Amino acid sequence: MTAAHRLLAWTAALVWMALLFVASAQSRLPAASERIWDKAAHAGAYFVLGWLLLRALSAHRRPLRGATLWAVALTVAYGVSDEWHQSFVPSRTASWADVLADSIGALLAAVLWHGLRRRAGAGR
Repeated sequence: MTAAHRLLAWTAALVWMALLFVASAQSRLPAASERIWDKAAHAGAYFVLGWLLLRALSAHRRPLRGATLWAVALTVAYGVSDEWHQSFVPSRTASWADVLADSIGALLAAVLWHGLRRRAGAGR
């Protein structure tokens, strides 16, 4: 992968993180009609972050050893920091249930990433 592709992969992950930060800073977000939709939104947002971090960490000539573990750990850590950030925003609260949903999203991204890579390797 070229240096430009690596830069693009990292830029995409950082932009997504910035968007999550901006969303967390909002005092009011569109209310989810049910709690399950809120958790699904968390899992989906952090699935995307996990996927982008997997892409960025795997984009190097010699991918970081344990890139999947690093991507999941960084995604979960960002979810924890995001909830902490929300605790300072008026009318928002931090929730361990949201961190759990974020973690599930990151893990699903890792499982899908490895499933697709294994399938692509078997097709060669």
